[in-house]
Amino acid sequence: MEVFMNYSDVRITIFDSLESVGILLDDNIRNDETKDINLSDLIEDSVQWISLIIELETVLNMSWPDDLLTINNFDSLNALTTTVCALLS
Repeated sequence: MEVFMNYSDVRITIFDSLESVGILLDDNIRNDETKDINLSDLIEDSVQWISLIIELETVLNMSWPDDLLTINNFDSLNALTTTVCALLS
């Protein structure tokens, strides 16, 4: 059975996945969808990037297409959320 996830659900899942790979974010950002952050400032190295991708694929039961593995899709929290929403729709 496929479960529909709206923007808020996906954003929360991304927050949880970021925390799973050791990136902690302020609760003010988590609770305010209008706030965006630059993920490049928070993710320290390629291991964390790959870990985040794998975590999202696992948690969301999805596969990330190679052509979408670009820095633009991971540039900010909102960009990543929008990309994941598009992949899940």
